[in-house]
Amino acid sequence: MPEIEKLEKYLEEYSLIIIFDDRNEEISRYKLAFFESKPESCNQKKVMVMGLKDDVTADKKGYKIITEQEYNIILRLYRMYEFTDRLRIVDFSFQYGSMLNYLSNDMISQEEYFEALLH
Repeated sequence: MPEIEKLEKYLEEYSLIIIFDDRNEEISRYKLAFFESKPESCNQKKVMVMGLKDDVTADKKGYKIITEQEYNIILRLYRMYEFTDRLRIVDFSFQYGSMLNYLSNDMISQEEYFEALLH
C-alpha cells in the first residue's frame, strides 16, 4: 500500500503529524484556527498537518491534503494498532472524555487544546 509507505516516510521526517477530519465544519474551523494561531510549540517541532480540504489560506508550510481513501486507511491502521505517539487524529469519536469534546463544550480554550495536541 503506497499510503502506508508515505506515512512511514512522513513519520521519519516529522516529529509530529496531526490529521484533521475537516469534513466536519467544527473541526475544519479548528484546523484553520490552528494555522492562524501557530502555537509556540510548533516552532520547537517539525509538525505536519494533514486535512481533506484545500482551505488553508495562512502559511501552508507543513500542510498536506490527503484523499478520503488515504484518511480512512490511516485511521483504520491507527485505531487498530496505535503504532506511534507521533500521530494525532482530530475527529469526533464516541469518546466523550476526549480533548476535542472538552474544547467543543468550552471546558478548555483553543490555545490549551492546540498546546495539548502538540505535546
